[in-house]
Amino acid sequence: MRPLPCLFGMHLWDHCRCARCGALRDHEHDWQGTCTCAVCGATRNEHHQWVGCRCRMCGAELHKFIPAGPEEHSCRRCGLVEPHALVTDARWEDWGGWDSIGPWRAQENEYLICRRCGWEEFVKSTGRIQV
Repeated sequence: MRPLPCLFGMHLWDHCRCARCGALRDHEHDWQGTCTCAVCGATRNEHHQWVGCRCRMCGAELHKFIPAGPEEHSCRRCGLVEPHALVTDARWEDWGGWDSIGPWRAQENEYLICRRCGWEEFVKSTGRIQV
């Protein structure tokens, strides 16, 4: 249960956290020269010190991946090469023609898509058809 003064909004603030109830506010963080608050763990994006694609203070990464083939992608900024982070996606696609209200025939196809660079590859048709 929250202490009575905190219920009425009279928190005892220690930087960004109430010392009584643990409530958080989004100001008076204790950054101590880093990108992460020492009190609550909040992060900020304005004060990173980038060395290539990595912040030397907090380790955050800022890669711009582009496909480099069917199995990997590479970062345009630093050249880091990684395998694709693939997920499966099923979507309906036109398979025959359109009329005044849309496709008159569609089929569901399955694709592999990389979450980091957008590369995609057709896998198979699921066999589901919409008429």
